[in-house]
Amino acid sequence: MDSAYQTPSEFNRIQMIALVLGVAGAVAMIAGAINAGTREQFFRSYLFGFTVWVGLPIGCLGLLQLQHLISGSWGVMIRRVLEAGTRTFWLLILAFIPIALGLKYIYVWARYPAGEVFTGFMAHKAKYLNSGFFIGRAALYFFLFGLLTVLLNKWSKDQDTSGNSRIEANRMRVLSGPGIVIFCLAVSFASFDWVMSLDPYWGSTIFGLIFLIGWTLLALTFVVCTMAYLSTRKPLEGSIGPPHFHDWGKLMLAMVLVWSYFNISQYLLIWSANLPEETKWYIGRTTGNWRWFGFFLGVFMFALPFFLLLSRDLKRAWKTLIPVALGLFFVRMVDIYWLVGPSPRASEGVAGVHHLPYFKISWMDFASIVAFGGIWVAAFIWHLQARPLLPLKDHRLERGIAHAHKGEHMFEVPIED
Repeated sequence: MDSAYQTPSEFNRIQMIALVLGVAGAVAMIAGAINAGTREQFFRSYLFGFTVWVGLPIGCLGLLQLQHLISGSWGVMIRRVLEAGTRTFWLLILAFIPIALGLKYIYVWARYPAGEVFTGFMAHKAKYLNSGFFIGRAALYFFLFGLLTVLLNKWSKDQDTSGNSRIEANRMRVLSGPGIVIFCLAVSFASFDWVMSLDPYWGSTIFGLIFLIGWTLLALTFVVCTMAYLSTRKPLEGSIGPPHFHDWGKLMLAMVLVWSYFNISQYLLIWSANLPEETKWYIGRTTGNWRWFGFFLGVFMFALPFFLLLSRDLKRAWKTLIPVALGLFFVRMVDIYWLVGPSPRASEGVAGVHHLPYFKISWMDFASIVAFGGIWVAAFIWHLQARPLLPLKDHRLERGIAHAHKGEHMFEVPIED
């Protein structure tokens, strides 16, 4: 049965294309790093690409723990895709090394003395925002993510050979309870460090929750697209049906609403408080050319997907759900760029923190997305091919496959004249 549930051979071609694109993007990025005149832009674009693609293994880890806790039919069918996504963490850990080496090109607080950056009532931030503590916290985040990933993947693999698969299933469920709490805290503080500290004078306690739901939504859109591709090919053809896509679509709708709620809450709180050190962050993103990004996100990250995903028929058909998932994946990248792009640049110094951002888009922003994306997709497919596409010994699998045909004949009732 293991050999009968292997990844379709077409994935080898996709993997090769992704790897070629990733290497080409990486070469372009290296050229930008070598040139001293574009080195700061390289690190800024590098952080953008890293922030986008690190969200996929992080989001997969969150969804993986969620499906272990809920034990729904929607979760068992995507478990192998989620596990393959989490096992790419080693790649993102390696990708963080250039960020650790180039902190002075990215963050104002890492380039200038703490006493020059943090003065007055901001002086306490110097104890938190310093290079050594920053790298130490990043190591802790990756350790926690890695530990959860290793344990969940090990017990899942043991389940395939276990005589009593419920033992491993119970282990994974028990770990996922406290694991999700640890996961949420680690994601929140990681977003504080990697993105929010680009503007060292600005802060928001809900910022971490925005990244938590945003990265999870990003991973879900990728998973839906992957499952749609697999559902039309053997060996999963016939095992994944409209009810599965309906469940994933409902979860996607819920995440769109939560993302919107968190963003609106943050905006209203800052608007009502009207403190200069807080409002400047939004003023810079709602004036000039950056304001069009805000309008774009309001329409395509909330309004349009909200109304589309209300449709039951759209969610049940993969051909109509895929455009929504792909659109949300792209819009999430724009959202992250809107968070990173207008932030003060390290070369501007403390003065740059007090001025509104200028609008600038670099070719390296696109090269970074291609480089990270191509290499990550290639690594993901490699991990996906390492195990059967379904957890064959999981006691929920039979129910999960049967769920594909749930309600097929519910409307096929003859109507009398």
